[in-house]
This record gives sequence, C-alpha cells and structure tokens, in this order.
Amino acid sequence: MRRREILKQAAALEKGFDKEQLKAMDRDGDGQVHKNEFVYFMLVSSEKTTMEYIKRMEDLFDQLDKDNSGYLDEADLLYKIERSNKKLGETKVETRTQFVRDADLV
Repeated sequence: MRRREILKQAAALEKGFDKEQLKAMDRDGDGQVHKNEFVYFMLVSSEKTTMEYIKRMEDLFDQLDKDNSGYLDEADLLYKIERSNKKLGETKVETRTQFVRDADLV
C-alpha cells in the first residue's frame, strides 16, 4: 500500500465511525461490534479481501473442526490427514483394479 493511501486510511480512522458503518460492521446484529466483525469490516472496506473469501475460510475452518469445539487441535488435523490418506489409498486400489481389468481385456 502506498504511503498516501495509508495516511488517508489513518485520517479516516481518526475521525471515527458513523452509525451506518457501525451497523455494517455488526454482522450478527446484536448491537455490538466484536473484534472479528471489526477486522472483517476493515479488511473488506480496504479491499484487502472479500466477504466471499472470508466465508470460504470460515467454511474451511468448520470442516477441519470435527468436534465443533471452535478451535483446531491435533485431533482435528490428524482426522483430516487420516481421511486424506484413506481416500488416497482407495484411489490407489481403484487404479490398480482398473489396471488389472484393462490388462485382462488385452
């Protein structure tokens, strides 16, 4: 980001936020702007990312968080690795089976 853009953003932040911006930040509508809501708003409004990308990352987190604890731990990550290895193993077996079938046809 150029120095001029940084200074412009800093000046805007010093002025504070108006009521409409606060409403836009409050994603869950509870009347309070939580840390993650503020960060999302700032990233999107500064065009560092999009809400669609943030949503995709939240969905990925949810897929990895197998026990729905709200955080990732070793068990969550090992589960994903084991599933990937199982799928890879199934693919190898299918490939070998297809190769044998193809060889029998010749």
